[in-house]
Amino acid sequence: MIRRTAGLGGAERDGIEDAEIWTAHESASRAMREIDRAAERVTAAAARQRAQLDAAAEGARAIAGRGEASSAALRRVREVLERIDVVALNAGLEGARSSDASGRGLLLVSEELRALVGRGADSVGEVEGSMSQAAGALTELGERLEQTQKDGAALGEVAASLKTAAQAGQAGLGDLESRLRKATGLDPETARLIAIAGDHARGLASSLSALDGVQGTEAFRALAPLLSPLAKLLAALPEPEGAARPGERDG
Repeated sequence: MIRRTAGLGGAERDGIEDAEIWTAHESASRAMREIDRAAERVTAAAARQRAQLDAAAEGARAIAGRGEASSAALRRVREVLERIDVVALNAGLEGARSSDASGRGLLLVSEELRALVGRGADSVGEVEGSMSQAAGALTELGERLEQTQKDGAALGEVAASLKTAAQAGQAGLGDLESRLRKATGLDPETARLIAIAGDHARGLASSLSALDGVQGTEAFRALAPLLSPLAKLLAALPEPEGAARPGERDG
């Protein structure tokens, strides 16, 4: 086609070349359509991932909020235990100053109560330590979720850009198709059939050349029933534009 457009001859190859150009165009069009569909799938997957991450982040924030409320409750429990410890200490001092039996009993109760308060304070400390670790893990989880959300948003932007580029490529190929129709006079389906026929013709020519070198005329005689209709079809075709007719080459 390019040679014909430039006036450089080679008309016998133009039809095949045009068909090959159309075949390449169709392959590029299919690739662009597949890229567009892939971009849509990535965009949808990114949207689903973003929704899931948003829900997970909201859940993490809710858990962190409940953890803070629990920590505040534990601080109040510790304050109450400290007050009980002070009251028990004062009661023990009063019992120690008393010389009667009731003072001795008050001292024993005070000591037992302070021991219970101590064990309660230890338990509160353990719970506070566990909650502090959980709060740290939640903070780390929140940071990772935030980073993953940013990555998901970036992926969505890339997918959107890819889809836009694919659509622009399809538009460019559509314009190229219009120009190819004008330049070649072919449509994609005709060009596809020509390309297929050209491949078969090259294969047939190669096989016949191999047979000619090995079996001679016997092979062609065996293939005559199949090749005769093809020869008639080729003989009925119009001469390519610019091709010399028999008897004109020496004239």
